[in-house]
Amino acid sequence: SLNVPAPNPSPRQTTIEGHIIPHDHDVLSGRGASVNSHAGNTRFRALCFHKKSDFDGANHAAKRRIATEIVQVITSLEPPGRFLKRKWDATPKRPKPSPHPNLPNKGPWLELGMERAILKTC
Repeated sequence: SLNVPAPNPSPRQTTIEGHIIPHDHDVLSGRGASVNSHAGNTRFRALCFHKKSDFDGANHAAKRRIATEIVQVITSLEPPGRFLKRKWDATPKRPKPSPHPNLPNKGPWLELGMERAILKTC
């Protein structure tokens, strides 16, 4: 069982005018201090560290099973954690910034699907 304490969820909305707003259970893809120190990323790293010895000695199928378990822990939180990627990381040309420039962890953000989240976790 992965018993790592959950961070307090953010009271903020998860979307504003159709824009995804990261909350404390979300795992953010990307680089930099704001992504690295995000509460959801800190929890994600703790879950991964907890399973590291099992993961390191596992075959591909077992690694995928462990990664799936970690992703399921994140997505079963309340509110559910999401795996997010900045929109401009997925497109060759950066779009205009979010109309809400004062929001933390500026996006715009896209939600990764379950399969992509599992692959990134592996």
